[in-house]
Amino acid sequence: MPCWVLIPSTGRLVWANAAGRAVWQRGDGRGGPQDEVGVRDSQRTDLVAIADRLRSGKMELTDWTIVKDGIAVTYSCCTWSVGWYEQPAVAFIALPDPITPATAAQLQRDRILAAVATSADRLLAQPGGLVQAGDLVAALGQAADVDRSYLFHFIQRPDGADDSTLGMPRIGEWIARQAFEWCAPGIPPVIDNPELQAMDMVAGGFVRWVSRFRVGLPIVSSGEQDMPASEWEFLSEQGITAICVQPIRIDNRLIGFLGFDVVAANRSRPFYGWTAHTVDALSTGAHLLGAAFRMAELDGLTPLSKAR
Repeated sequence: MPCWVLIPSTGRLVWANAAGRAVWQRGDGRGGPQDEVGVRDSQRTDLVAIADRLRSGKMELTDWTIVKDGIAVTYSCCTWSVGWYEQPAVAFIALPDPITPATAAQLQRDRILAAVATSADRLLAQPGGLVQAGDLVAALGQAADVDRSYLFHFIQRPDGADDSTLGMPRIGEWIARQAFEWCAPGIPPVIDNPELQAMDMVAGGFVRWVSRFRVGLPIVSSGEQDMPASEWEFLSEQGITAICVQPIRIDNRLIGFLGFDVVAANRSRPFYGWTAHTVDALSTGAHLLGAAFRMAELDGLTPLSKAR
């Protein structure tokens, strides 16, 4: 069973067995005691509280969340206090069958899918105006319990060139424009930011996004640890600490993306990470938008050109 040891004062992972290293290791092979990885800032208080409760020498059952590649997985763990080179530490053994995700996450998935189902009839029945696209963006943001949701579309290059056969985008090829936005109470809107109305994804440091979107993969980041510096620098200026972005495609063409932000300053409770159920459910919303835009195209319309 996966085992690991954490230092409460620093949140650092100092030891793990082979199964434990597999739990903590990121998809790119990084992560493990030798890399001095540790818990996220949002979990530091929880770890200290666990250590305080264990000082009496007892063991307890604790749910512990580990975020790998932006996806949160919660394990039911047996925990107890140990000494690590004269430092107080907490040892974890993950019990079989991790809670991935727990009932609360499944309910969230159901809320997201309900929002998709409610919007589908209106969106597909009248794709011409696509005012309903903005309604879906808002409904998904509320169902996912995020702080901001939005839709961007890519502006066609003036020469109309299609470089879909290229492996990597060229400078100036991918210009994104924000079309719709929903914000939770207390979250400032960003849709009027001029940078977001003609955003060069490559020059702006988001080439990774375009590369993943073009093959149908989302961007899922649950903190600074999951983002390249170029992305974090831009997103943190808007208060964003976690993000899930789904590509919107028509057939094999990438036409835009649907995004969801977590803004730390607005959180009444810690955000540990996106669950697989949530990410998949939000993907369904992006697929619905792609279908609606496809129908609009078949009707000879360009719905996003006058979205705002």
